[in-house]
Amino acid sequence: FMSDQEAWHELCDLYLQEQEYAKAAFCMEELILHNPHSHLIFQRYAEIKYSQGGFENMEIAKAYFAQAAKLNPNNIRALYGLLM
Repeated sequence: FMSDQEAWHELCDLYLQEQEYAKAAFCMEELILHNPHSHLIFQRYAEIKYSQGGFENMEIAKAYFAQAAKLNPNNIRALYGLLM
């Protein structure tokens, strides 16, 4: 079921355990589409992109850390992500 957010979270966790970061990122993209106001989803997506490495992924990670911080200015992990 495409709109089952819990299933997307679980699938993301499974992909992360297997270090399949691109597939985990896709799962988080689906969650962002379903819940665009969740700072935690933006933060997690940014962390995955950061883990993938590379210049482009780092730029994407910073943008998503910034969005997470914008949605919740008290999100310390997102603010820290902007400093990395």
